[in-house]
Amino acid sequence: MKIYDIMNQIAIIEEDITLHEAANIMTKEKIGSLVFSTRNKPKGIITESDIVKHVDNTEILVSEVMAKNLVTIEMDETLEDAAGVMAKHGIKRLIVMDGRKLVGIITSTDILENADLLNRNMELFG
Repeated sequence: MKIYDIMNQIAIIEEDITLHEAANIMTKEKIGSLVFSTRNKPKGIITESDIVKHVDNTEILVSEVMAKNLVTIEMDETLEDAAGVMAKHGIKRLIVMDGRKLVGIITSTDILENADLLNRNMELFG
């Protein structure tokens, strides 16, 4: 199974906002992360846990606490590839790209929800 089969739409912010504003967007949209992007190029990602760590000061800007060393994967890679990249980097979210274009996000939860397909493919081809 390919990443594009299960990837999610990505929530993008294109200007620096406060953690409070980011939390409001995540709550409203029922999502766990926002990608800070300029001209469709991802610059960082802020997650629920980043906000929780700074709950005592939610007026600081996203750019001050977001993860800036983003790990990306191409949309035509497989779930197995995504799981391997996440394990290698110790992360739970991958930014999905189509060449240089930001197109989605895949999370460890997405992979777990499709684990039966992942295991079936490994049995067939492993």
